[in-house]
Amino acid sequence: MNTRRRFRTGDNPDQLWLLPPSLADWLPANHPAFSWSALVDELDLSPIYATYGSKGQPPYDPRLMVKIWVYAYARGLRASRQVERACYDDMGFRVVSGNRQPDFWTLAAFRRRHREALG
Repeated sequence: MNTRRRFRTGDNPDQLWLLPPSLADWLPANHPAFSWSALVDELDLSPIYATYGSKGQPPYDPRLMVKIWVYAYARGLRASRQVERACYDDMGFRVVSGNRQPDFWTLAAFRRRHREALG
């Protein structure tokens, strides 16, 4: 009796990809991340953009930060540390954030700075 079984093998995490994947391909087409992102694209964020000057290091695009916070609130996340972790761990957040991972301090400062405009 042959006791040898064949098993499906897992992907090698060190395997290089010939072409970089599109993050959007990792989610179903009807995923809520796409809807929230499209909603933010329709918003007038000129009051937020008007507060930025040209000095210092370039900040994250305010539209990107709003997308992250809108999606976070839709998912029930309120703490900036939770949102930072989700930008690393959750594929929906990776799509919404364009695969950027702002740190919790930056996320909290953005929300605090633009609280009135975001309201």
